[in-house]
Amino acid sequence: MKDQLQRDYLANISVVQQSRKVPPELIINTDQMPSKIIPLSDYTTSEIGELGVSVTGKDDRRVFTAVLTEMSGIFLPM
Repeated sequence: MKDQLQRDYLANISVVQQSRKVPPELIINTDQMPSKIIPLSDYTTSEIGELGVSVTGKDDRRVFTAVLTEMSGIFLPM
């Protein structure tokens, strides 16, 4: 099912590109991949015997969307 959807999607792009004479450089692939702005570690430090250890920034959800490539294969800057 997923493979068929991908083929149909790419076929639709190809039809529009050819019928409207859109250059490959103007067809851009965007992908919402969560890339954290501030990388966090899973490690913590505390005194021996402490009952709880607080982790600062663990719930930080700031991410950005990267534009990766254009259809002609050229990587665009992030």
